[in-house]
Amino acid sequence: MMKSAAHARRVTGLMLGLVLLAAPLLVSCNGTTSSVVTPTGVVANYLVPAGTAGRIARGEFVDVMPTLLYVRVGDVIVIDNQDTFVHTIGPFTLRPGEQMRHMWTAPGTIVGRCSTHLSDRVKIVVE
Repeated sequence: MMKSAAHARRVTGLMLGLVLLAAPLLVSCNGTTSSVVTPTGVVANYLVPAGTAGRIARGEFVDVMPTLLYVRVGDVIVIDNQDTFVHTIGPFTLRPGEQMRHMWTAPGTIVGRCSTHLSDRVKIVVE
């Protein structure tokens, strides 16, 4: 009886030790840690209307997205591409007719391509 209880404690201790060693590996496998983000309730909607790519190709001013966008962690962005062309807006690529929704989960700055205006650039600052 004593031997099996002592054995069970050793096995339990060994298993606990393995779990404690593996936990940091599980959290950091993708290089980031998980966190819960509370939505702010702010939703920014952007529509890429049909004909946008053609208007830009003709050199027309198109007011779809700002070239500088300030958002907060927990804010949401919704982009609806109703154009017949693929559009890239920072980290997002939308096929014709596609809509995407994204909640910002970490602070940082994103600088990227933006096909919805003549400057072809966008900067998104997440605070």
